[in-house]
Amino acid sequence: MRNDKEYNGWTNWETWNVALWVDNDYETYKEKQRYVRTRHFRESFEDLVESFCNKRYPNGTPDMDNSSEMRKVNYEEIANAWKEDYNE
Repeated sequence: MRNDKEYNGWTNWETWNVALWVDNDYETYKEKQRYVRTRHFRESFEDLVESFCNKRYPNGTPDMDNSSEMRKVNYEEIANAWKEDYNE
């Protein structure tokens, strides 16, 4: 069982793992870009990120033991990282 301690600069392993899968799989990364561009920010950015990640990985990432690990993801932290990407 994993603990909730910080992992590689992220809140926890689960947050790091989701961010890693999204940004290091080319097709998912491109899908993320299209998804964010077409949403026009009608919902909060954090909700948009959470929705994207849960649609892409409904059973958790391939590295996760089960889908319940997705509940530990800090979507606000991922949203902030995505905002930085789009502001560059």
